[in-house]
Amino acid sequence: STAATSANVSNTTTTTTTTTTTTSLDSLSSRYQSRASTICRHLVRLHSYVQDEFYRIVLGVSALKVTLEAMDAFPHHEFVQATCNLTLGGLCQRNLMNGLTLVKSGGVVSILNSIKLFPDSSHVCSMAVNCLALATSTTELCVLYLKQMKDGRKTIGAIPDSM
Repeated sequence: STAATSANVSNTTTTTTTTTTTTSLDSLSSRYQSRASTICRHLVRLHSYVQDEFYRIVLGVSALKVTLEAMDAFPHHEFVQATCNLTLGGLCQRNLMNGLTLVKSGGVVSILNSIKLFPDSSHVCSMAVNCLALATSTTELCVLYLKQMKDGRKTIGAIPDSM
């Protein structure tokens, strides 16, 4: 009787723990999605500002670093990666300082990582290629960096032509 009661209490505790853990994971997932969604909204707003050369200069390096931090914080969120690539491209457009900062701060690696994580996403890949095109047209250093990277050419070459 005592053993049966002990086993019953143990099963109840296990069920409660499993339910609590599942609820906690659902809550974390919900918070993660909510934060990612908020970041995307802010990045879209930021991108609209950086279309203006004045804001591209004023926001410049700080906006670039914040965007790269968002990429690092949400590596498995497709829309965050695509929106970051879009914003980085806007920041590097005709702005040498931002192009140099992108290369110096590891941004090219982050862009290529987004392609590796989402090779079948037309959003991520098209924004990444556009960003790299803008960065390489701004600074020769980006071209040199891409040439020196071990798998840079392979990663870009792996993007399907249909993208």
